Amino acid sequence: MSEAEESTVGHAGIIEKVAGFYHKALDKASKALKWLGEHGFDEPSLLETFGLGYASGKLVKALPKQEENTSQALRESGILTSAGEEYFLHCLTVPLLDPENNIVSMAGHDLESGEERVLANACTALWNAPAARVHPELLLASGILDGLSLYRARAGTGPQGQVFTIDK
Repeated sequence: MSEAEESTVGHAGIIEKVAGFYHKALDKASKALKWLGEHGFDEPSLLETFGLGYASGKLVKALPKQEENTSQALRESGILTSAGEEYFLHCLTVPLLDPENNIVSMAGHDLESGEERVLANACTALWNAPAARVHPELLLASGILDGLSLYRARAGTGPQGQVFTIDK
């Protein structure tokens, strides 16, 4: 395994925990819930199926004060910037999955600027890579919201702008 692959594997656990934290935070994020409703993305099955979350800025405050190792791991994974701020602040978040359905990275859509973000360590381009093993044909979208729209129409999955292949 290359050094980059080992780093990604090591960060996957912390990214999975953060994805869970953001998913739980969505229930209390009235701004994000309002935005989702206004854009037709508030269907409960959509929120649960893709583990949608919201980064409200409370992640750092939720860390135990003595957990410098956790803070460092969050920086190394890209979740926190070098300044200690959340990379996905004010973003609707979506965990990115590998073909075995493991969370390996994260993407976000900034509700204020409309910018899409992906962790630099993303080892997969598909947010729903397991679908590629089940469906003989896929519709690819250029961003998270387009992919969610396709799912909402029950038609597909979405990439994050990189090339992805699966050996069958």
